[in-house]
Amino acid sequence: VFHLAAIASVIGSIENAVFTNEVNVGGTLTLLVAAKDAGVRRFVFSSSASVYGDAEVVPTDETQPLRPQSPYASGKACGEFYGNNFAEIFGIEFVTLRYFNVFGPYQNLNSGYAAVIPLFVKAALNGTTPTIFGDGLQTRDFVFVEDVALANVRAASASDVSGRAYNVAGGNSITLLDLLSALEKASGNSLTPHFAPARSGEVRHSRADVGKAKEVLCFSPSTSLEEGLRKTYEISKQEAGQDELNQSVKAG
Repeated sequence: VFHLAAIASVIGSIENAVFTNEVNVGGTLTLLVAAKDAGVRRFVFSSSASVYGDAEVVPTDETQPLRPQSPYASGKACGEFYGNNFAEIFGIEFVTLRYFNVFGPYQNLNSGYAAVIPLFVKAALNGTTPTIFGDGLQTRDFVFVEDVALANVRAASASDVSGRAYNVAGGNSITLLDLLSALEKASGNSLTPHFAPARSGEVRHSRADVGKAKEVLCFSPSTSLEEGLRKTYEISKQEAGQDELNQSVKAG
């Protein structure tokens, strides 16, 4: 079983903590029970780098303590605990993948809780001003969605991985200001940001040590940030054009 379903928003979890808990924690527990009853051999759980909070050590490896700073992060940590309980009690092989900042085509550009790259892509497509929350010097470790899919496949087939967590990330960090510059190059559009106050629950710096995933899962991301941004922008541009065509057909 690959369990990726969740309400994946730090800000959304702060605004509606009870509902986020019902979906993320309750949903994970329900699925674990169903997996146990069905005799599932292995359960691959998509956790999050947010469980580390503002880590004391950057790059951050899997031995660092969990210090979640939002209901979303707490829910992911809780899912890890429940999964490891089921591994110990019922013998399900439970593998945790701690995703850092996943990005790629088909992310929702219009959600009020959209991640930073979809927000920047939307601004580039529409010629609008992107918003940066904080000073833009906060850092993130981005990983392309195709690489994340590969990490899941490797986690499903690797030996002796139950009860362990693995960072899934690019292994590099970039400031949001530099990210915006990279998207300018990928899109060919000039983007001047608007700065808004920093948001509660968000960490300042994030970068993964991916050595464990490389050694045990034989996982190394193959898509550079620049190539991933180019693919994401080009496909988003195609999707936006198709949406405009569909709207014109309906209007006609």
